[in-house]
Amino acid sequence: MRRIAAGNQDGGIFNGQHDESKRLGVEVASVEKVHTSRDNKCAFAVEEVFEKGKSGCRRMLLAKKGIDNNAIINRDPFSPRCVRTLSLFSNSIEDDVSANMFSHLRVLRVLDLSRTRISTLPACVGNLKLLRVLNLSKTYIKQVPECVAKLKSLRFLDVSKCSKLVEVPKWIGELIGLQHLRIYGCSKELKNIIYPKGISKLLSLRTLRSDPLKLSVEENERHLLKLEDLASLTELLELRIQVNHEVQRRKVADGILERLVNMRHLAMNMRHLAMVKPEKHEIRLDVVEEQMANLPEMANLPETMKAMKDLESLHLVTFSLPGWISAYVNLKVLILMYCECSDYSALSLETMPNLMKLQLWGDKRCRELPKGFGKSGAFPKLRDLMIGHFHVLEEFWEEVEDGAMPGLKKLWVLSCPKIKNLPQGLGRLKSLDSLEFYNSGTEEVRQRLKGGGDAWSKIKANNPHVSIYVR
Repeated sequence: MRRIAAGNQDGGIFNGQHDESKRLGVEVASVEKVHTSRDNKCAFAVEEVFEKGKSGCRRMLLAKKGIDNNAIINRDPFSPRCVRTLSLFSNSIEDDVSANMFSHLRVLRVLDLSRTRISTLPACVGNLKLLRVLNLSKTYIKQVPECVAKLKSLRFLDVSKCSKLVEVPKWIGELIGLQHLRIYGCSKELKNIIYPKGISKLLSLRTLRSDPLKLSVEENERHLLKLEDLASLTELLELRIQVNHEVQRRKVADGILERLVNMRHLAMNMRHLAMVKPEKHEIRLDVVEEQMANLPEMANLPETMKAMKDLESLHLVTFSLPGWISAYVNLKVLILMYCECSDYSALSLETMPNLMKLQLWGDKRCRELPKGFGKSGAFPKLRDLMIGHFHVLEEFWEEVEDGAMPGLKKLWVLSCPKIKNLPQGLGRLKSLDSLEFYNSGTEEVRQRLKGGGDAWSKIKANNPHVSIYVR
């Protein structure tokens, strides 16, 4: 028997993981398959799992909620010696587990303790020399114990959404083989600290999934991470940074990140501005107004960033937009917040061949959207388009031609109160499922879009399945 599961679970520890995680080996894939299994036939009694484990089980899942496995797990020592993958996802184990709980799992590659109630790890975890994946997400740990620093084979460490976690370990740089680090959604204290300089020693790091990184600018803080330290992470594919100091902004403009040519997902925030989730319709207009009234000076996007040819998602806050941004031909997601641009037609966004999601947010200068947005062949793969808080925007593009935005599913217009016209031919957007105006348009425009209005009737005549909301 090669895989035994106790219980049936929904969700997995690697949902949404990047393709490059496949390099971690078969063990990683096997955990995901176990977690996402819906086959009740693979549910065994816990005792049977252990008996079968003695005869050669290599992958084991003890994850069913409501089963108290402590009486079995606390056997000292833990019995199966050939297990390579062990998942205790959502198990009821707590901190009263045996100190030698994992002492005989010498060949263990994957250990998943996510969503358990543990707040400390047994020191014997440090003896798992072959361990490649350690998932502690949504546990109650307050710090990652120093025994983890011994795991030189570790490739994947997940401590995300640990509400009690208050620090990033100073020894993090000792995990020289680490490729994927998740450390987001933890305590407020952790969100406000500057990470240790040891992060820059993780030369194999490919994804750093964190809350926006806060970086040091003080010369005497040599033990803390600075913007220039990130330049050593040349294998990095994913990064979110907060650059809110004038010195840091100048370094970005001077091309300090030019070595990160492998980047796939990049978010740069020149100020800590929270992204509103328009689908929840909980927009705090007063907060947005205050943010827009106190924006910092726009930072220039350095031309050296053109070398990031593999970018798939880009999120920029308070940047001056260059005309070459459409050169990112692999870009699928583009979010521009408070990036003022008087002439969006110069950016040629509609020519980006793979763009699937476009959000334009918070512009006080743009009065008219480019005519090219509605031309035949524009946005060939776009599915979601959101335009929000364009305070002086009056004109959409004149007409939607046949063949424009052929895959568009959602068109959201939020807090653009001066819009006085609608594009002709909106009904030609045959794939459109949702057209939403929230606090947008003059009263005349809003009446035209409401049920029975002339714009509503024309759109419905050509696309009867579309939902139109005016709020």
